[in-house]
Amino acid sequence: NGLKHGIFEEFLNSDTIEIYNCKNDIREGPYVMKVRKIVNFWSVAHEGSYLNGKKNGEWKEYSAYALSKKGNYI
Repeated sequence: NGLKHGIFEEFLNSDTIEIYNCKNDIREGPYVMKVRKIVNFWSVAHEGSYLNGKKNGEWKEYSAYALSKKGNYI
């Protein structure tokens, strides 16, 4: 049917990857964006969760390997 369903890993470019889950082509569940700062070393840049395709609950953003922003979506 062509709809995304399950866990996906998508490279946005050679140094950025998104890992997320889809249910019937809608983002649902945990989300992580990782960036490569050093060859073969990936660090988390963003993490949170989706509910029915919308950001939900606590989301975190990291800069220089430390938490830089944190907020909640409802």
